[in-house]
Amino acid sequence: TSLSKVTTIAQSVFFYSLFFEVTGIIILTSIWTPDFGFAHALYYAFFYSVSAFNNAGFSLFPDSLVTFQSHYLACLAISFLYILGGIGFMVLMDIKQNKRWKKLSTNSKVVLSTIAVLNISGFLLIWLIEANNPLTLMQMNLGEQAVNAWFQATVPRSSGFNTIDTASLMNSSTLLTMFLMFIGGGSLSTAGGIKVGTFFILVLSVISFLRRNDEIRVFNRSISYESTFKALAVVVITLSLIFIGFMTILILEPHKNFLDLFFEVVSAACTVGLSRGVTGELHNGSLFVLSLLMFAGRLG
Repeated sequence: TSLSKVTTIAQSVFFYSLFFEVTGIIILTSIWTPDFGFAHALYYAFFYSVSAFNNAGFSLFPDSLVTFQSHYLACLAISFLYILGGIGFMVLMDIKQNKRWKKLSTNSKVVLSTIAVLNISGFLLIWLIEANNPLTLMQMNLGEQAVNAWFQATVPRSSGFNTIDTASLMNSSTLLTMFLMFIGGGSLSTAGGIKVGTFFILVLSVISFLRRNDEIRVFNRSISYESTFKALAVVVITLSLIFIGFMTILILEPHKNFLDLFFEVVSAACTVGLSRGVTGELHNGSLFVLSLLMFAGRLG
């Protein structure tokens, strides 16, 4: 019955969450124990494992995770936790059941391939752009640059952590970060944004239009026009929310930096949680608008 299916899915979601979060706690505790002692390391590991996998982005430190920017293993462990949380539970279940790429569903293939492309391309672009920025990566050694570029490139689509000061990013990196926030993670995941599946369908639709193909195909499967229209509707609605919210906040905050406010609005609408440091300076009306955007973005 449908109720039994829902119960099975709910149980799977619970056990997947528990497994990855406990694994994260064990790994982070072992990494942080030499620095903080076992008790504090366990406390930090518990908090950050849950926060990362659920893409909450909450931190116990005022600078988010800048304190740990030279802790390679901690940064990588946290990044893989929020990436797994942003993939989506249905994809994780599909991977467990089928294991081989050929047997995965079309949705799983789309999500995994798109996330891989976005993560790798974002990582290379952030590293290339910020390598000569003295406020971000320039002062780091090669290993630290790689880890922090990876972290900064993967975090916008799902979580609100940061290991380098977001306000210090080059304008091009800031624009790239907003683009990644807008795309978000997988469907039925803990991430926000329009979702990678939606983005993938729109890209294929444009390619098919330019090639004058009447049919949109991916992994030997056809994509229905209904799916294309739904994807387009999601993008239009999200862009409309961002435009209305941004225009409202520009009116309420006439003296604030344009890019800073735009970043805040995109981050809120896509439920990311990243900020360029102006949130605390905004008026109550602007904060209310951001709250509405976050609520609308979480509804999907």
